[in-house]
Amino acid sequence: KNATVKYKSSNNKVATVSTTGEVTPLKAGKAVITVTSKVDKSVTATYTVIVKNYVTGFDFMKYTNLNNSKQDHCLSVCILPSDADNQNYTVRSSDESIIKVERWSNGKYAVYGMKNGKATLTIKSKDGKCKYSWDCTVSDDETTCWGWRGMGEY
Repeated sequence: KNATVKYKSSNNKVATVSTTGEVTPLKAGKAVITVTSKVDKSVTATYTVIVKNYVTGFDFMKYTNLNNSKQDHCLSVCILPSDADNQNYTVRSSDESIIKVERWSNGKYAVYGMKNGKATLTIKSKDGKCKYSWDCTVSDDETTCWGWRGMGEY
């Protein structure tokens, strides 16, 4: 934070840098920030900024009730934003004896109502930056499912 230096970004589409050295990330990618002395232009320093495009949410089939028939129900999940750096995710049940979660060979997940009760289902991005959880009941009633956009928690 010295008036005798100048800051410059190699890629203003990825990250900009203010006259005081504050870096603002704009989109995923790399930028090199160069600091140059105004007094002696041969004195410079550089550092690389890597901006990641993390998962911020999920579009998915939100089951609020599963019939206890032990029938599989595909938990179709889409990562948001669709161009996130890491498209992988996991699905977990808080109690596999009530709601079993299975990962199919195509990478999708299925849920099964095993016995009456309640369990929490959680979708978590593989980068670990986003997760969404909800309660699901297993009962004798019909399976209830909603298309859902969960923005997740960080």
